[in-house]
Amino acid sequence: MLREAIVTRIAENAVKAATETNKNAIRRTENATRIGGKRFEQQRLQLEEQRLQHEQQLEKQRKQREFDERKWREERAYKDSTAVKIKTRGDALRNTITKMPSEGIDVVSWFVSVDKLFEQLSVPADLQAILIRPYLSDRAKRMMSKFDPAHSAKYENVNSFLIKEYTYLQQYIWRSLIL
Repeated sequence: MLREAIVTRIAENAVKAATETNKNAIRRTENATRIGGKRFEQQRLQLEEQRLQHEQQLEKQRKQREFDERKWREERAYKDSTAVKIKTRGDALRNTITKMPSEGIDVVSWFVSVDKLFEQLSVPADLQAILIRPYLSDRAKRMMSKFDPAHSAKYENVNSFLIKEYTYLQQYIWRSLIL
C-alpha cells in the first residue's frame, strides 16, 4: 500500500506537472496569439491609416485639378469675352490710329490706313465698326446718326457710307462754288 500510495502520488504529481505544463503552454500560446494579434492589429491599423492618407491625398489632388480647370475655363471665358477683345484691340489702336480728318479727300486715305491697321493687328470684323467710332470726326459722327443702326455694326457698311457721304458733300461744295 505504501508503494501504491507512492506510485499514486508520483502519478498524481506527474499528471499535475503535465497539466501545469499544458496550462503554461496554453498561456504562452495565448500570449503569443495576443502579441501576434496585437502586432497584426497594429499593422492593419497602419495600413488602414496609410490607405486613408492616400485617399485624402488623391481627393486633394482631384479638388486642385477641378479648381485649376475651373479657373482656366473662367480665364478663357474672360479672355474670349467681347469686352476684353474690344479693350485689348482698342488699346492697340489707341497708339497707332489718328482722328479722322474732316476733309473729304483725306478721308479715303484715312480709311485705307485704318484697313491696313486692322489687318496688321488682326482685328476681327465684328469689332472693327465698334473700334473705329471713337476716332470718327464730329461730322462723321453726325452722319452716322442718320445711318441705319442695323447696318452700322459692320465696318464695311460704315466705311462705304462715310466715303459716299463725304463724296456727295465734296460734290455739293464744288457745285455750290462753281455756280
